[in-house]
Amino acid sequence: ETFPVTLNIASGGNANILVLVRTTVNSNPDLTVKLTVAANGDIVGTGTASATRYSVGTATGNTFTLVGANSPGTVAVSAGANNPAAGELAVATADVRMLDFKLTVTGNDFALSSVTLTKGGTATTPSEVDLISLYRDANNNGAYDAGTDVLIGTQAAAASVTFGGISGVTVVDGTPLHLFALVRTTSAAVPGRTLTISVAAGAVQGTSGLEVIARRLSDHPEDGAL
Repeated sequence: ETFPVTLNIASGGNANILVLVRTTVNSNPDLTVKLTVAANGDIVGTGTASATRYSVGTATGNTFTLVGANSPGTVAVSAGANNPAAGELAVATADVRMLDFKLTVTGNDFALSSVTLTKGGTATTPSEVDLISLYRDANNNGAYDAGTDVLIGTQAAAASVTFGGISGVTVVDGTPLHLFALVRTTSAAVPGRTLTISVAAGAVQGTSGLEVIARRLSDHPEDGAL
């Protein structure tokens, strides 16, 4: 689209231009919209002595997904505000917090059914790290509270661990759900070896709206050292 604009910009100055759209009731859920200034010369004006001036450079907006009553919407995974920093990981220790992450949905509430956690680093399972647990934030404070937050499940540690069959856990549109991954190290753990826990692409699944979705938008592994 081309728009006629009357805007004076002084030499060395700048101007911020905002672009807004209006969606209609005929919009198809899950289609995407992105606006760009795509090429040199897409902005034209006049300079000194009315000489024609052409823009140099491009600008690209973010991609937005249309949502509606029948749209499954999106599920974004990101690190929690209290995600533990990389550091030392004690041997022979239970309930060591490795990863705090949150789920944020748009479009419709999301009923969580499955989360897969991926192990990385040089530490071996199950000889050095033998258990991994997944908790959900029970008091919505975004921080892990032992004895308060609810255990979703505990499994033998492996390269990839799936917590399936989750029920009764709903992520409300606009209200993030925080989840916490904890591990148990063994007395056989070798000092200097490393461990990461991450959420890979497609690793969060559930139902939202009328469809089953499995969407993953970002990875945020956290490192620890044995």
